[in-house]
Amino acid sequence: MPWAWQGGPAEGGWWPMMGFGWLMFLLMIIACVAMMLFMRRRHGMMGCMHHGNDGDRALGTLRERYAKGEITKADFDQMRQDLG
Repeated sequence: MPWAWQGGPAEGGWWPMMGFGWLMFLLMIIACVAMMLFMRRRHGMMGCMHHGNDGDRALGTLRERYAKGEITKADFDQMRQDLG
């Protein structure tokens, strides 16, 4: 018989298996936390799906167009107001 199945807890037979179970449990928790942190970082870099960075990007493009003289101040103010 394998050493892990010899005797009961008092003889030290079950403790290695219990330790392995706890180790697997801790590894699963660590993996879940790591996945949540990865998704949070990825989500933060990509922006929200409903708010996103599209408004920031649009405002940046609008500022560039105004700086280049492609649009007037009145156009810039109206477009910026339209963006929200």
